[in-house]
Amino acid sequence: MFPTIVKVDYSVLRDNYLAIQRAFPDKTLAPVIKSDAYGHGIIETARTFLDAGAKILTVFRLEEAENLRRNGIAAHIWVLLGPLQFEAERATRLQNITYGIFSLEQAQALSQACVAAGNKANVHIAIDTGMSRLGFTPDDAPAAIAALLALPGITLKGAYSHFATAAEPNSALAQRQVAAFRSVISALPPQCNENHCCASNALLNNLLPELKYARPGICLYAESFLPGETTPLTQDAMSLTSEVVSIKKLPKGSSISYGAIHTLERDSIVAIAPLGYDDGLLRCLSDKFQVLIHGQRANQMGRICMSMIMIDVTDIPDVKTGDQVVIMGRQDNEKITVNELTAIANTTQHEYLCAFGRHRQ
Repeated sequence: MFPTIVKVDYSVLRDNYLAIQRAFPDKTLAPVIKSDAYGHGIIETARTFLDAGAKILTVFRLEEAENLRRNGIAAHIWVLLGPLQFEAERATRLQNITYGIFSLEQAQALSQACVAAGNKANVHIAIDTGMSRLGFTPDDAPAAIAALLALPGITLKGAYSHFATAAEPNSALAQRQVAAFRSVISALPPQCNENHCCASNALLNNLLPELKYARPGICLYAESFLPGETTPLTQDAMSLTSEVVSIKKLPKGSSISYGAIHTLERDSIVAIAPLGYDDGLLRCLSDKFQVLIHGQRANQMGRICMSMIMIDVTDIPDVKTGDQVVIMGRQDNEKITVNELTAIANTTQHEYLCAFGRHRQ
C-alpha cells in the first residue's frame, strides 16, 4: 500500500454524534452528510449516524439521496437544494424524502411531476435571512408560503435557513437573522413545524433554542467546543499519515524546494515524505506547518510540491526511512488537528476534510 493514507475512524464519528445529542437532548438531529460526508464517505457515515440513533439524514443534492437509496439506506432524508427543475420527475421516484424549495418555478415543476406521477412530496421552504444565497427573502416569504400551500402534489412541512456568522452569535447580522427567521416561522400554519436553522456553530452557540430540529455538520467530523469550554466536545475522525521515504544531510545555506523560499540556517537532516497538494495539502501551508515524527513536532520546510514535502528532523534522533509521519492525527501524546491546519491556512475545516477525503482508503 502507498504510504500516504487518509483514514476515518467511524467509532469517533459515532461518539461525536452521541456527544452532540447528549449536549442537546431536546433536539432532533439531522446530521449533514453532503459532499461525501465532508470527505468521510457518505454511505459509511450514514450508517454510522443511523446506528447511533439518527432518524433523519441531510444532503444537498438529489443524486446524494439517490446514492443512499441505492445502497439500502431507507431513513428519512432532507435534500437542501431540492430537485432542480430537470430533476423533478426523478424526485418523484424516491420515498421518505423532504425537498428544499428555493423558488416558485422549482416548486411548480415538482408539483407538476408529482401530479403526473400520482403521488406527493414533502417540502421545506428555504428562507434567505442574510446569507444572500438561495431562498426567499423574509419580505417575499408570506406570498411564497401561500403559493406553496396552494400547489397540488406537494405538502409544506416547514422552513429552513442558514447563518452567515453563527460563530459570532452576538453579532448584529446573527441577531438580525434570528429575528428574521422567527418572523417567518411565526407566520407558518401549525402543521409546518419542521423548522431548522441551526447548523454546527448555531447549534453549539444555542441560537434559536426553541427549534426542535438541528442540522449538525462540521462539529460531527472535527474537534469542536461548547462556548467557554476548553475540553473538546467532539474529536477529529479523519487522519492523514505518510512515511519517511528518504533522508539526507544538507549543509547550512542549502535552499529547499521550488522558489528557494527556505534556506537552511544550520547543517540539517532533511526527511522527505511522499505527499503534497495533489493529496489536498494546500500549497499556502508551505514552510508554515508542523508534522509529527516519533511523537515530536517537526517543521515542514520550503514549498509543498505536488507529491512531496521536506521536513526538518535535525533535532529528532534516529529518524529512518519507513517512520510514520503524521500530518493530521495523533502520535504518542501529541496531536495535530484539522483546526490547527486551517488556522495556519486561513481557511475552514470543511475545505481540508473534503480535499483530504478524496484520497480516503
